[in-house]
Amino acid sequence: MDYYNHLLVNHWLSNVIDNKINNDILLFILRRKRNLKTNKKKEFEKNFNLDTSNYKLFDIDEIDSLYEIMNSDLNTNIILLGHDSMDIDKVVYTNCKILICPYYDFIDYNVNKKIVSNETIKNICDSASKPEIDFLERCKYYIESRDPFKIINIDNPLVIYQNIFSLLLQKFEFGEIIIFSHLEILQSNKITPFTLWKRFIEQDIYILIRCKILTSRLAIAIYKATTLKLNDSNKRIGLFYYKQFKIKAKTVQLPTVKPIQRVKAYDLRN
Repeated sequence: MDYYNHLLVNHWLSNVIDNKINNDILLFILRRKRNLKTNKKKEFEKNFNLDTSNYKLFDIDEIDSLYEIMNSDLNTNIILLGHDSMDIDKVVYTNCKILICPYYDFIDYNVNKKIVSNETIKNICDSASKPEIDFLERCKYYIESRDPFKIINIDNPLVIYQNIFSLLLQKFEFGEIIIFSHLEILQSNKITPFTLWKRFIEQDIYILIRCKILTSRLAIAIYKATTLKLNDSNKRIGLFYYKQFKIKAKTVQLPTVKPIQRVKAYDLRN
């Protein structure tokens, strides 16, 4: 995990210690291989010395979705214990912010022993203020609803790519992991193999920046990744963009692409 992620989580836990309620949910990601035969809740309580009256602990596999938690009026801090390749339906249409953290990396980053104590957390928070994360960087640390048009108007291809795929893939110290399963959920056309579609999206990002042509498949991927309305239909998403652009997607030949590709796209040059 990086330094900012480490600080964000420590400040979140510091609020728990101080009996303050965070405005986001903390999601610890355990590596599935180390977690097949363990009770995640018991392991957490063994490794974290926190007052259990100041938070509620949930195993993400034991809930249908975050609606189940958010609609229960708990009025307390919420910690979720998840794992790589979780079911994406857990966060569909959610309107809450979720702070992501690799579980074992966090423990190793804090101390050389197994228990993360109140003293350890407070010492870290006293020595460093909570970082302010830029809007464009938030996708590295949070799962949350964002404005798709802010992403469309970015001139940096890497940042656009990260804002699409960080919902599904995250890079931690132990490597890149798939956070949620069903990667094809971002696709406008599920028939296209995911690896091929992913190459198309990378190509479409450069065409958007260089030529101001937004392909429908890229528009749909950005919409779903940023709004978390992952089950919205292509028609519904098309209406969403029509209200903003005042134009419909039309079949165009993509410039600078060989072999020739004709796809539906929004021409944003005017």
